[in-house]
Amino acid sequence: MYRKLLVATDGSFYAKQAEEKALALARSFGSSIAAIYVIDKARYQWAEELMQEIYEKTKKEGEAVLRAFKEKAAQHGIEAETKFREGMPSEEIVKEAEAGSYDLIILGSRGMSAAEEVALGSVVQRVVRRAPCDVLVVKQ
Repeated sequence: MYRKLLVATDGSFYAKQAEEKALALARSFGSSIAAIYVIDKARYQWAEELMQEIYEKTKKEGEAVLRAFKEKAAQHGIEAETKFREGMPSEEIVKEAEAGSYDLIILGSRGMSAAEEVALGSVVQRVVRRAPCDVLVVKQ
C-alpha cells in the first residue's frame, strides 16, 4: 500500500493522465498526495531580458497547473499539497521524493516536448533510475 504519493506535472496531456491515476490511487489507498511542478531555470539564462519574460510566464503557468490540480483533488474529496521547484526536473522530483519520504512517484510517460526529451534525455528515465521509491509511469 502507498501512503504518500508524489505526482509530477507540467500541465501536458500525459501529466494530466498521471494526475488522474494519482488521484484514483489516493482514493483507493487513502493516501496523502502532493503534486510537484519543476521549472528548469537554466533554460532561461542565456538571453536575460527576453528569457526573464518567458520565465515569468512559465512560472505563472506552473502555478496555475498546481492550483488546478489542487482544485481537482478537492473535487474528489482529497486534500493535496503542491510543490513548486526550480532546477533540473528529474533532480528536483527525486529530491522531493527523498525529503518527503514518498512511497510512490507518478508521472506521465512524456512531458511538454518530445524534442526536448530526445535532446536532454528523458526526465522519466532519470527519475526511474534515481528514485528512492517505486515509480509509476502512466502511458495513457
